[in-house]
Amino acid sequence: MSDQTDQTGRAQTERPTVVVIGGGYGGTAAAKALDETAEVVLVEPRDAFMHNIAALRALTDPSWLPRIFLPYEGLLRHGRVVRDRAVLAEPHRVVTAAGQEIAADYLVLASGSSYPFPAKSDLADAHRAREQVRQAHQALARADRVLLAGAGPVGIELAGEIRHVWPDKAITLLDVAGDVLAGPYMPELKAELRRQLAEFRVELLLGSPLREMPPTEPGELGPFTVTTEAGTQVTADIWFRCFGVVPSSGYLGGPSRPRAAPTGSSRSAPPSRWRARPPSSPWGTSPPPTPRWPLSPGARPPSSRRTSPLSSRGSRTWPRTSPWASASRCRSGPPAAPASSPARTRSSAARSSPSSRAGT
Repeated sequence: MSDQTDQTGRAQTERPTVVVIGGGYGGTAAAKALDETAEVVLVEPRDAFMHNIAALRALTDPSWLPRIFLPYEGLLRHGRVVRDRAVLAEPHRVVTAAGQEIAADYLVLASGSSYPFPAKSDLADAHRAREQVRQAHQALARADRVLLAGAGPVGIELAGEIRHVWPDKAITLLDVAGDVLAGPYMPELKAELRRQLAEFRVELLLGSPLREMPPTEPGELGPFTVTTEAGTQVTADIWFRCFGVVPSSGYLGGPSRPRAAPTGSSRSAPPSRWRARPPSSPWGTSPPPTPRWPLSPGARPPSSRRTSPLSSRGSRTWPRTSPWASASRCRSGPPAAPASSPARTRSSAARSSPSSRAGT
């Protein structure tokens, strides 16, 4: 084996190097699963994993903040984390923003996507990201009228989270689409969502975009009035953007992008001994706070939910010494929804469309 070389010109070893780009749900799952059988290098600019499925609840209840940021320290026993952003990915190397070149036998592209705050944060420092949420929470608490631009899964869930904490706030849910939850969902589901949103006094403005976006930044306190193309005026004290998912794939652009093989595959399959077995849980500590799904008893949301590692009181259930403990050590048990709680849901399978206007 010592006199054999691979395509990178390096001597083959028993443990190949796997570079994982992105430390989100998929990237941490892949890195952790391969940690025992490969030399894993996780490339991620953040200093902590953000459990963004819980982000909207943390906005309305900041006591969640310590539980949704998990430091990458302790994630890998053998591999390492390179805190930087990948700017180029080729078949056998990755280049970071700082100019570091990392040789790789295999690449795992798990950079995911970006989404406007508060569903996700674009800050790499966990301390600053937590402070961003706290400041938005304080502004939201002082606001009497809230505008949510986008009536997709994020907008609907955020409306429910706000109404649960502040029963008297005026909430307007606006969308360019003619119905809530635009996408391939059952008409019965959409009808039930509309019914419950009306029951909990969430005003729906559908079928017309805004002529212009609000003059304040999302999450910033300040009264404003905007007008839809249909001529309806909306006055609010704060607003949040609930649309605009963007894939994080800039490192694949340009002439260096790998070409697909004639068979349609851009890479060969790794040896069976390097293939990660599907874990029983996405990674050590699985998601999220339990949403209060707005359906009749016995009904289920359109996408499956992972088991929550948090107790019904919201306490941390993994060992303090390693937040990336085995999922088997995490208790499950979603908190029951109070009868007075409105819709609290977001489907991980369907996000609002990346429209440049105030729409889904």
